[in-house]
Amino acid sequence: MTIKERIRYPFHVMLHPFDGFWCLKSEKKGGVKTAFVLMALLFVTFIFRSYNTGYLAANNMAGEVSVFQLFLVIAVAYLLFCIANWSLTTLMNGEGRFSEILTVTAYAMLPIMIINIPLTLLSNVLTIGELPFYTVFDTVGILWAAALLLIGCMTIHDYSMGKTIVVTLLTVVGMVIIAVLAVLFFNLIQQVCIFFLSLVKEVQFRM
Repeated sequence: MTIKERIRYPFHVMLHPFDGFWCLKSEKKGGVKTAFVLMALLFVTFIFRSYNTGYLAANNMAGEVSVFQLFLVIAVAYLLFCIANWSLTTLMNGEGRFSEILTVTAYAMLPIMIINIPLTLLSNVLTIGELPFYTVFDTVGILWAAALLLIGCMTIHDYSMGKTIVVTLLTVVGMVIIAVLAVLFFNLIQQVCIFFLSLVKEVQFRM
């Protein structure tokens, strides 16, 4: 694909998801590099939204989350979903490869990325009575992205929609389990390091 086609193809997927995701799998359109670019742009739009949302529409945490924290949340959530989905679908006869899951997940986030900028600008001119419009547009972007994610997973894994929904819910559970195990593992490593450091200090003290 040319650079122009790589730029245009995510928008084609957003508007024609069944055809777009099918071509992504069968004709190898799109790719992981484009997916990472999209996730980087998603991160940039969330940074813009976090620090520029109008006072009336902003939550209590607006502007208080650091760039690093926001990057960590987006990157970890993205990788956790992909790893959990790949792990489950491998056991449940899914046909999608890990690279395809990475690509589909990133492409599915395009509606949120697109709506973040105008939504942020809109939040600075809305009155209290007009705030429901902000919520509606925000919800539309999230639901659109969720629908794209379901269609994409259904297509690359060759599942029915019912099975895709079940697997997606199990993927969320898997994300939680992986996160908990990771926290426990790093906590254990920390405790082991503390133990060895205290042991070394004790030996040095006695010598």
